[in-house]
Amino acid sequence: MKRRDLIDILCDFDLIHRDMLDVLGKIDFDAQIIYIKPQIRKDMRDTIIHELLHAYYYNLGVERTEEQIEKETIKLYNQIYKNG
Repeated sequence: MKRRDLIDILCDFDLIHRDMLDVLGKIDFDAQIIYIKPQIRKDMRDTIIHELLHAYYYNLGVERTEEQIEKETIKLYNQIYKNG
């Protein structure tokens, strides 16, 4: 996966900030909407990457567990924000 793949997903999905009690983010594949709970910027970045990865693999028809998505989220976050 390339970073541009995630940007392409943002072109296809709406990103909506919404207070949610049970999760930081969720995705509605049918409506192509990513919901993000307003929070501090670092956590929002992390949540957005996480949900974009769900959309990326969904579009490929590839199953990923939450644990796999979370590991990849951390790796990608560090590549973008810590390693430049």
